[in-house]
Amino acid sequence: MRLPVQELYETAHRRNIHVHVDGAQAWGFSEINLRTLGRGSYTASAHKWFVGPKEVGLLYVKSKHIDSTWPGVDGVNWASGVKTRAAEGRKFESF
Repeated sequence: MRLPVQELYETAHRRNIHVHVDGAQAWGFSEINLRTLGRGSYTASAHKWFVGPKEVGLLYVKSKHIDSTWPGVDGVNWASGVKTRAAEGRKFESF
């Protein structure tokens, strides 16, 4: 089954809603153009695929949305407060 992701993004964009897609099943199977996501973000992991490597994945967040997007788990470079020492997309890294 394929969900109409592009249509969902467009509908949400008109309402200024951020959409996040877990694309683990589609990554490597369908053509994906991350630049068309609008107000969205996308993640995928390789372990969902047959003999896919564990601990390999991707996170895409448009650069203009990085400051307003927060990780669910923080890692290195996070101080004791709500600010991170990491610059730009590095704030999403967790080791």
